[in-house]
Amino acid sequence: MARFHTHRNTVLQRIRRAEQLLPTTLDRQGANVSLALDAMHWLNVHLD
Repeated sequence: MARFHTHRNTVLQRIRRAEQLLPTTLDRQGANVSLALDAMHWLNVHLD
């Protein structure tokens, strides 16, 4: 499995931006986001 190294501040900035765009905060949807990311990984889905 490939590992991507992203700086912590970049991840935090992207999370804040996602929360601005989403109708609810990620802390309330964390399990759904995690499940979606796992599904994308196992289904080999790439967003280009």
